[in-house]
Amino acid sequence: MAEKKVKINSDVELWSDSLGDPSDPTLILIHGAGAQATWFDDELCGLLVSAGRHVIRFDHRDSGASTARPYEEAPYNMEDLASDAIAVLDAYGVDSAHIVGLSIGGAIALYCGINHPERVKTLTAIYSSPILPLTIQAFLLGEKPECDLPLALPADYPELVKVMTELQLHPPETRQEHVDALLEALSLGGGSLYPFDEVRWRPVIEQSYDRATDWDMRNNLYQAILASESDMRPRLRDVAIPTLVISGSEDAVPKWQQGKAIADAVKNGTFELIEGTGHSIHVGVYPIWVDAIIKHTA
Repeated sequence: MAEKKVKINSDVELWSDSLGDPSDPTLILIHGAGAQATWFDDELCGLLVSAGRHVIRFDHRDSGASTARPYEEAPYNMEDLASDAIAVLDAYGVDSAHIVGLSIGGAIALYCGINHPERVKTLTAIYSSPILPLTIQAFLLGEKPECDLPLALPADYPELVKVMTELQLHPPETRQEHVDALLEALSLGGGSLYPFDEVRWRPVIEQSYDRATDWDMRNNLYQAILASESDMRPRLRDVAIPTLVISGSEDAVPKWQQGKAIADAVKNGTFELIEGTGHSIHVGVYPIWVDAIIKHTA
């Protein structure tokens, strides 16, 4: 593993690392909001490396060990985050790569395909959506935007809303409280076949808290979502890059129909549905992800 800080501009540096042989085809992994590069853990990356892929992962701005600043001082949107991913490829001397994004990272990957198609060999969007601003407005803000795709509303998931409300009323203060709060929220995002594994994830979250430049700034990415266009599909219709979309049958936000809408919108899309999984990461789905990604990027 080789760590590298990637300078985006005079104010922003992104933490990154790479695994595997740089002469192999490169995969760049893009995580979602509130997450860190290390959530694509060494086991998952090791499976991809063993299958003959060079893997790059990085922390978004305001996340993990990257530069963190108040959003109002340096606002950005998902297209800016896509440009960050391309800058990471530049730093590693990679002309073009297979881009894999999870959750919000999937939408960022799609923006790489829209704005930088010459740098993209294939796209993979996992547990993602072309209408993320609308999903945030509906689920987190309780609004009811007009949309032709199903949206999750707070009333649909009372347990998760209860946890989120409690966090707003009584924000965690200590390291332990922050770790416990995030673990509780993540535990409600699993599925019936692949439930959240707290024993496995507790040390990951603890490490995430310790390595974060500013733990609270990680939620700035939600503001970046809301600053982006509501529906990507009109622009996705011009994307001819081979695109794999993987959704979970029990994903609450976004619902699997939103993932299928990505595959339907692009010119060369493939859709795969994983039964019994929600929005959280589970080691049990690693073989499914890896098999699909390796075939797609062959």
